[in-house]
Amino acid sequence: SYEPGGLLAAALPQALVGMYRISGFFGEAPASQYFTSLLWSLFALSLLIWAQAIKDRTLARAAVTVFGLVILKVLVVDIVISSTGIRIVCLLVVGGMLYFGGLLLRQINKWST
Repeated sequence: SYEPGGLLAAALPQALVGMYRISGFFGEAPASQYFTSLLWSLFALSLLIWAQAIKDRTLARAAVTVFGLVILKVLVVDIVISSTGIRIVCLLVVGGMLYFGGLLLRQINKWST
């Protein structure tokens, strides 16, 4: 059976960089940084929905990896450039994403191989 892991590993960084460049058209930092996080999150969510529909573990793990990158970006970049109120919102969003990611990983591990 064909495993698309190598192709997926090459395509994900290109997709994320492309979305980062697109977000630059929507203004300067911090707005463009927040928009990048939003785009990456929507991308990860769409990958996850697609993976769920076709029961593909590789794609699901790639989606969880993108969620992880979003969490890392929010903690390293978005919080640094934000005011206190935005920091609180960012941390709440990261907490929700971690919880959601954990639930998804448990569901993915239940899929038959």
